Amino acid sequence: MGNICTIINGKFSWIEVKKSSKWIKTYPLYINRLVGNLSGFTLVICSARDLIDIIPNEYIKEDGGEIYTVLEDRYSENFNLLEQTNKQKEMLLLKEKEITVFSICPTYSCNMACKYCFESGYNTKKDIISDYNLSRVFNSIENDIGLLRRDNKSHNIRIELFGGEPLQSSTFSVVEKVFYFARKMGCDISIVTNGFALKEYLKLFLLFKSSIAEITVTLDGPENIHNDMRQSKNRKDNPFKVISDNVDLFLKLDFPINIATNMNKSNIEYLDVLFQYYNDMGWVNYNNFSSVIGRVYNRMSKGDDKSLLDEVDILTHIIGIFGESDFPKWLRLGFLKTIEHLSKKMNLSFGQNEYGRFPLEYCWSSSEIISGYYVDPKLNTYRCTCTVGLERYSLGNIRDVNSKSYRYANEWSGNKLFNDYKCRNCNIGGYCCGGCVLEREAKGEKFCDNERNIFKKFVKTIVLPRVYENVRLC
Repeated sequence: MGNICTIINGKFSWIEVKKSSKWIKTYPLYINRLVGNLSGFTLVICSARDLIDIIPNEYIKEDGGEIYTVLEDRYSENFNLLEQTNKQKEMLLLKEKEITVFSICPTYSCNMACKYCFESGYNTKKDIISDYNLSRVFNSIENDIGLLRRDNKSHNIRIELFGGEPLQSSTFSVVEKVFYFARKMGCDISIVTNGFALKEYLKLFLLFKSSIAEITVTLDGPENIHNDMRQSKNRKDNPFKVISDNVDLFLKLDFPINIATNMNKSNIEYLDVLFQYYNDMGWVNYNNFSSVIGRVYNRMSKGDDKSLLDEVDILTHIIGIFGESDFPKWLRLGFLKTIEHLSKKMNLSFGQNEYGRFPLEYCWSSSEIISGYYVDPKLNTYRCTCTVGLERYSLGNIRDVNSKSYRYANEWSGNKLFNDYKCRNCNIGGYCCGGCVLEREAKGEKFCDNERNIFKKFVKTIVLPRVYENVRLC
């Protein structure tokens, strides 16, 4: 037997582990020989099993490009990872309640001209869904709900409105029909909106208040920053003022408001000012108020977008605002991907829980816990938020799909860690898990390099300083 130090929930604990009498080949590992007061020890990160350990140097060696260990039960490639992963999935399915979300996109048109809108790069028509197509959407969803509730009468089902921008004067009748349909089917309603026309919809929302589970509105910074990043197509408008007034009104009327903020280099330095605004407005005192921090992406870009921030940039900035223990209950993170599991190990994920994300999967899109699809005015269906409007990623016409069809689509089925040679032999394969489908297509090998660099940056700026500070105290 031997002793190693491992990290769980930010705590460094010495544990006893079994030692073998022979050297055993390992899974691909990240190893970093430590120095100074920890000379003689090695930091080992096993992404496949989500382990962060500090072990004596004599427990691990490199030979001919391979890594070997005497800790057979810890890192051995003979460990049945697939069996463990399936057990973890089964546990997750028991723990987290399955939900089906049908997201209806009434139009790709929008009253804003946001600088980072991913849909603006897609060749989408701006027509509003016709009454005939909307009826076909309702028929398909109703049939699907019938099958779901035949198997489980209490199955959680939500109808969501997405866009484009779903809440416009021109889409009012569609939204009204969607609300009545959701009530007929006994489903909760959620809305993803820029928030500009909320007041116009107030009477309708009041009629369906008991069914509305969440209204997600975007504010990307204080007034001048938000209005620059998310400009109104009518340049005379003040989007921040209108949206802020609407949020204030809807909070006072006890609607559940979630404010999303998407971070890039244009607004990161103003995040604390935005939080202070929430406090000054008294929003943080409402139980029906929440906020999530996201990241601006450019999934389909083949080059480097100099305006973007990576996960580590945003995380370290937020730690700088709140420290590691004073994170507000109304706020959570929503941008961690490759470093999410590492952040949770370090107790620095600050409430992020990508609901439905399975072990060894990059995101929720391949999850069996969240089923469903997005459907657009042409009746094309999509699985991933970032693919809505990109027809080559369509699951097919709504007449040919159901809420679980994505499980049979190549993009959203199959685990890259088990099915891709490069992922199996990558030392961050268990965290990246093959990454985003769109970014892999656009960037190729460069995407892999980017993910490895983010991982190394996290280790350098977050993990190693805490290791040197805490391990000697174990």
